[in-house]
Amino acid sequence: MKKSANGNIYDVAAREIGELYAEHLSGAPLPLVCVVSGSPLSPPARNALESSAASLGFGDNSCAFVVVEGADASLDANSLLSIVEGLDPLRLVAADASAAHLLSEAYRSPVPLDKPSRLMGRDAVAFTSFEAQLETSQNKQVAWALLKKLSRL
Repeated sequence: MKKSANGNIYDVAAREIGELYAEHLSGAPLPLVCVVSGSPLSPPARNALESSAASLGFGDNSCAFVVVEGADASLDANSLLSIVEGLDPLRLVAADASAAHLLSEAYRSPVPLDKPSRLMGRDAVAFTSFEAQLETSQNKQVAWALLKKLSRL
């Protein structure tokens, strides 16, 4: 990878993280919102999160998706911390309880489920299961209400 002294320092760090953890990362290379999940999210769940981020003012294609469980290895707390800090998003979403637990371990700070919180100065929300929230209209509204706790851009 070519590193330019004239480049954006955030871009260099994010691209290095993208190369190191390619198996676990997808979505925007310079995300404003980072979504962490234990296993890959379904396309409808990803689309719902992307649409929510756009509705909150972050724009289209503003989410990076981090999957803890990979084909070859799972992320540990230190690796997850490196990914999130390397990407340096403005907002953080834990899409399921396993992701919230690993974020708690990584940041050595509680990440309450189904409530907003802050991690290292970032607004964060954690779901018990975002996928399950999409099953009914009422639960979708509950999920949207929680996502609205992330301050708008």
